[in-house]
Amino acid sequence: MKTYKISVIIPVTYLPIIDYSYFLFNQIRYFKDYEIIIIDNSDVAGHIRNVLKRFNELNNFKIISYPFKFSLPKMFNYAVKFATGDYVLFVRSFCLFDEDVVPKLIKCLHIEEKACIVSALVKRNMFKLSRLEEKFINLLGVIYLILKPFRIFYFFIKGKKSQTGFIKKISLGLFKKYVWLKSLFNKSKKVEVFEKDVIHSSFGILFIKKKEFEKIGGFDEDYYNFFYDVDFYLRLKNYGYKIIICQNLNIKFYPLLEIAIFKYNKFPYNWDEIRFIKKQSYKTLKNFSKDILVIKLMTLGDAILITPTLKALREKYNDYKITVLSSLPWSEVFEGNPYIDELISLPNCSSYNMMNHRIYDIITSEFLTFKNWEYVFQLNCLDHYPEYRRTSLHLRDFYASMAGVYPLKDKKYYIFLSESEIKKIKMLLKDLNIQEKKYVVIHTNAGWRLKNWDCKKWVQLVELLYKEFGYKTILVGGKNEGENIKAKCLYNLAGILKIKEVAAIIKFSKLFIGLDSGVSHLASSMDVPMVMLFGNTHPKVAEPNSSRYICIHSSMSCEIPCGLKFCVKKINCTSMISVSSVWKAVCILLSEERNLIQEIWLEDRPAEVFFKDWEWHIK
Repeated sequence: MKTYKISVIIPVTYLPIIDYSYFLFNQIRYFKDYEIIIIDNSDVAGHIRNVLKRFNELNNFKIISYPFKFSLPKMFNYAVKFATGDYVLFVRSFCLFDEDVVPKLIKCLHIEEKACIVSALVKRNMFKLSRLEEKFINLLGVIYLILKPFRIFYFFIKGKKSQTGFIKKISLGLFKKYVWLKSLFNKSKKVEVFEKDVIHSSFGILFIKKKEFEKIGGFDEDYYNFFYDVDFYLRLKNYGYKIIICQNLNIKFYPLLEIAIFKYNKFPYNWDEIRFIKKQSYKTLKNFSKDILVIKLMTLGDAILITPTLKALREKYNDYKITVLSSLPWSEVFEGNPYIDELISLPNCSSYNMMNHRIYDIITSEFLTFKNWEYVFQLNCLDHYPEYRRTSLHLRDFYASMAGVYPLKDKKYYIFLSESEIKKIKMLLKDLNIQEKKYVVIHTNAGWRLKNWDCKKWVQLVELLYKEFGYKTILVGGKNEGENIKAKCLYNLAGILKIKEVAAIIKFSKLFIGLDSGVSHLASSMDVPMVMLFGNTHPKVAEPNSSRYICIHSSMSCEIPCGLKFCVKKINCTSMISVSSVWKAVCILLSEERNLIQEIWLEDRPAEVFFKDWEWHIK
């Protein structure tokens, strides 16, 4: 009898699922010819390296990092490229099954050659949660949302690893027993599943020949996380395939693993539903809208980072109307931009009494009803957990991937200055008796303490610039910033200038020195030489794209930069960067010996960063 190789694909959406997937590995490993592919979108802090050690005992497995925005259809399609099996078994990460499932699946496909086998989630009626259980799971999700930004769980686990490991095993064991007991209780209830139920349901597992999956074109990547499977079923039927529901599959669904936080993501579901309805209606509609909505609500830096994406969208959709929806404080970034047709400004999002990740979805869902948009691109890094994804992609490219224009042909940031703004700054420089290209601009507040450099070191640097080069220094930023930095040759204009006026004053400077902040990205858009300081954040995801820059990363930073607003070690790693390291970079950039300088330093030594293993490699 011919043997077939099975490629099992599991998307990992957040780290604890890997632990649950381990149980699945122990089941599937009994099948003779298989491979397991984890498509990972959860490695936010390098934890995957520790997980890999657990799997050394297992053969035929791959862990593939997916560095883009979380999207199930895209993740599944991406993983299939690495599959070498004759059959592909897609498994949702909250499903476990017994070892006899795979032989049963193959047997079914032998009976029906042109078919796809689905286990629909309608079977979860057997494990329907009570209202109290639903509230409990939702409560866990809310607690997770509140605690995650502060990484309290991270430090707790790091400090008490053995205890939390024990608690995790006990919790998992109790939950598995609970589901088992509940299934026994409901065993007498016969659950009928029909094809119509599958058509209107997400799958738990989906089994199909790989070549057939590729022939049909895989999952439609226009969807975020919903309706892509329904769309796939309908395309299968159009190709003459039969959808088989295997009644005898022993599959367990763990609703807790779906994580309650997904329930707050109103926008992806609403938009995917609209896309699905439109797609089915295009066969009868002759005309459709040519309107694109791009949403970027927060922050100054992120608003600047999406400007290359706007240009790429204009080039891709030349005859479409592009509308940008932004928060009022950052709307100025988009004013005068020729790549957009309309700018809508909302009040500052901080005025909303809710968490940031929910603001995006609620506002976006509201705007879906305003117009019959052809495309809606919500450029939001936050997924189903309130944390920015840290991947090998620069945030600029991460946003481009969300809008479907990655890789970018042109990575330049576009801030368009008016004649009046330029004239005003030239008059200001004249009043201050400062010549163009004879001064340095600094920005000293990146938003929270761990990203800031020591005030005394700023003063030393300002005095050195004046002593060695005769350059005066202009400090820019928000209201009340830089009050503790005082020097005879320093002019503090913080809180006085608008965003584009800050850009203009940077444009005429000799050099910019700043932190990981929006103002630094503003300086990058003006293409001036710049030094950028990093400590608890990583230069690889936010380095400038100007022609001459040096990023300095603190040697006191943790191996995996935390991005936190407080430090459990009580170290301000950014402030540990020495004045001598910054001065060395300043001298190199002011020497003008090289036209192109684009370097990342670890303290005072040029280094390369390989994101795959989060290690520094000194040149």
